[in-house]
Amino acid sequence: MSAEIVAVTRAVPAAPSVIDRAAELLLSGWQPERMWFAPSGLPVSGEEAARHLEAVLDLLERKGWQRELDTDEGLDDPGDLDESAPVPHMLRHLIRMLTSVIRYEYFSAPAGLVLWQAMGRVGPDVKSVSGRCLDLVLRAHTGAPSANHGLWSGREGRTFDEVRDLLVTGAAFAREYGPGAA
Repeated sequence: MSAEIVAVTRAVPAAPSVIDRAAELLLSGWQPERMWFAPSGLPVSGEEAARHLEAVLDLLERKGWQRELDTDEGLDDPGDLDESAPVPHMLRHLIRMLTSVIRYEYFSAPAGLVLWQAMGRVGPDVKSVSGRCLDLVLRAHTGAPSANHGLWSGREGRTFDEVRDLLVTGAAFAREYGPGAA
């Protein structure tokens, strides 16, 4: 290797990791002090958020993951209801819609959960903080000004390996930069 190449490679700092870039985004972004508080108003430690994301990954590995909900299972769209319809018609529509949801959720749902379902089933209060971790990691990875992990995981062509990587990286970010990190 020539002396010029060695000098240039030593002068160029190593690229920051996705986790470090996510931390920079957190500190330069919207009210970073709000990042680690759940909707209940209680603080969430980095370790709690990391354990939540690991539990989500475990659930998805056990139950299976699917990119998006299959809405062709007869779920009624509430947007189909005309607001000027008589009350009995609205009630029938509501009952039909609830019956479809219950039937879909408990009896005929395809194998697997979408990411947002798994996030809520593991811990509804902590999921907001864990979700913010995932969103920051996605922003750091893609360079986008905003990101939503639920929409990202539902994109055409998304794979479970990519979702797994996001959850693992999000847990590492939470552990390294969340409250209580050593």
